[in-house]
Amino acid sequence: MIEVLVVVCIVLTLLSLVVPAVRTAREPARRMQCLNNMKNVAMSLQNCSSNHGGELPALEDGNYGWPVPILGYMDRADLVGNTQCYGQVAISAYTCPDDLNNFRQVNGLSYVVNAGYGRFTSDSNSRVSRVSEIDTHTAAIDLDGNGVVDNNELTINRSAGVFWRDYPGSIRFRWTLDAISQHDGSSQTLLLSENLNARDWSSRKTIILASSTSPSATAVPAPSMNPPTRLCTPISSPLQRGVTDK
Repeated sequence: MIEVLVVVCIVLTLLSLVVPAVRTAREPARRMQCLNNMKNVAMSLQNCSSNHGGELPALEDGNYGWPVPILGYMDRADLVGNTQCYGQVAISAYTCPDDLNNFRQVNGLSYVVNAGYGRFTSDSNSRVSRVSEIDTHTAAIDLDGNGVVDNNELTINRSAGVFWRDYPGSIRFRWTLDAISQHDGSSQTLLLSENLNARDWSSRKTIILASSTSPSATAVPAPSMNPPTRLCTPISSPLQRGVTDK
């Protein structure tokens, strides 16, 4: 009996030493995967830009947000134009392993793009600070409060971000890689970042797709609603038959 207790004690002691070591070893691996995924997203954005006259995708073009135009550059040609799948497919490269709410989850998204200034308001009556957007995300923000948005204000606001929205009645504006290089430089310009509240790669909402702030306050993204149920039949391509996104 004593021998059994000794063995149990030895096993428990070894476990107490091994388990923390395993967890510590996994953390750098998760962080490296997260950074690699972000790098792949950034490269896809740049490749998409290069194939469209240097223009970066719109934050949202009236139909879908920036993750949709780069699907073909993320090795997901089976989803390009396959709109019935939007909202029902997990794309691991869009998520970070440390983001337990989104990693390998249907429609998960852990990364947001730099959308500069926006107009947001916070619900001060809520126990959890929830933020909603005032009107549509736009660079037409009256900074001096004189009731008119002049060209100088447009220039300042557009310089605050990289991705802007196309919507009916708006002035179409897209940053190009060349223009970014000529201003602050691509290595000095924030393209995208992690955001554990992103959640939905098929969304059109600024607070989900982007890192954006009001000129006078910082916006805290609010959780998104569950997407509607849709039937999905992925289109298989010769290069992707038998390959799953893991």
